[in-house]
Amino acid sequence: MGGVRVKVTRRAGAAAVVGACLLLAACGGADTESETPSLGWPGAHGNSRNTAASAVTGTRALSPAWWRPLGGTVSSGPSISEDGQLFVTTTRSAVGCNIMSFLTGSGRKRMCNNVPFTKPVPDPVLATPLVDGDDNVYVGVGDGTLRSYNKMGQERWVMPLLGTPQSAQFTADGNVLVVTHLGEVDVFDRQTGKVAAGPYRLQGEPDHLAQANMSWPSADKGLDDCFTGKSGCTVAGAPALETASGRFYLTAWLPNASAASLVALRYENGQIEKLWTAPVLSGGSTTSPALSADGMTVYVGDNSGELLAVDTESGKTRWTHRLGFTPFGGMSVSGDGTVIPGSLDGKLVALRDREDRAEKAWERNDLVQTGVPVQAAGSTGYTVVKGTDGAPALLTFNIEDGTPIAQSPYPDEVRGAGPAVGAAVGPHGEVAVASRSGELVLFAKPR
Repeated sequence: MGGVRVKVTRRAGAAAVVGACLLLAACGGADTESETPSLGWPGAHGNSRNTAASAVTGTRALSPAWWRPLGGTVSSGPSISEDGQLFVTTTRSAVGCNIMSFLTGSGRKRMCNNVPFTKPVPDPVLATPLVDGDDNVYVGVGDGTLRSYNKMGQERWVMPLLGTPQSAQFTADGNVLVVTHLGEVDVFDRQTGKVAAGPYRLQGEPDHLAQANMSWPSADKGLDDCFTGKSGCTVAGAPALETASGRFYLTAWLPNASAASLVALRYENGQIEKLWTAPVLSGGSTTSPALSADGMTVYVGDNSGELLAVDTESGKTRWTHRLGFTPFGGMSVSGDGTVIPGSLDGKLVALRDREDRAEKAWERNDLVQTGVPVQAAGSTGYTVVKGTDGAPALLTFNIEDGTPIAQSPYPDEVRGAGPAVGAAVGPHGEVAVASRSGELVLFAKPR
């Protein structure tokens, strides 16, 4: 029964989806489900705070173990379950699927799902699959739905939304928080898909009395602007969530604004409420915000080349730092407040948060970063750089001082890969990297 598919059109059909799941028992991927998320790399930036950090001790001698062409462009990085199943999404793919998974040990494909669309959309899957402790995944697609699959790719439930969902997060009560590119915020029960909170709409609720013939916006409206963080895409990244308080932070273009905002909200007692709005992001933002270890600071970059540290209680900017390049994708944040932003074509630099200012910890002027950095335990960091011949290579570096430890060139077959949109550290210290142009490379310790 795990493969039963339930179709709905919009929110009016949500109850039908939930009811069918409960009656048919077709939505569970296992007889029992754990109540905690995966200990691997469960989301786009490794954890709910988006710090792109792993507790796994980093491997300092990596080489390509396997690589796969995904057959379409990729907008967000991979995720990895605690038992080593790697999930990634792509546009409508030449290989016949846009949500797929591989076993990190062998590279064998385990899931290959092609979500049907009623019409072509420019980038049908923006999100990294969110994976729980049972290898169930939760991923939004461009037909305006959030979908859950078990580890073999059998559909568990489908829920309709306003817009295309960005990468989701787990809440403290085990539910799934999701924000769409058009600014709808919802929380869903992880097991059934039932609505736990929302919808909350950042753009405001439509006035059907003033506009009686108002239609539901297309799920692909403004989707082209998401990769560059322009105003047509209300929310262009994953929310950063502090599970203990239920507070979460996201970037958003709000109505009639001259700059994008950092927005703070809270999910508590089945309700979603806005706490504050700070219109501080010049030109928009392509970086998902990230939280400090104590939850008191949220870091975010904007398209003018600024990195900002914002107080999570008040929404006031504590400091800004001009990077000299446009930050992209996200950043790696260590427990001591060291922040390393990603970029498509910029320097590799680390900043230390000194409460009222940013202090440059180190900078590598001899390297061009073309990816989003991640880190593992043992002061080990990884990012993609342009090698000496201009082809991409995975750089292993010391987090403390930026000293390069090793460079591992991409395999000859994928030397033409574009910038890396994300990376993930696996449970055995392996590092998976996905490129915008559609290549997936798994680096591991040589056997």
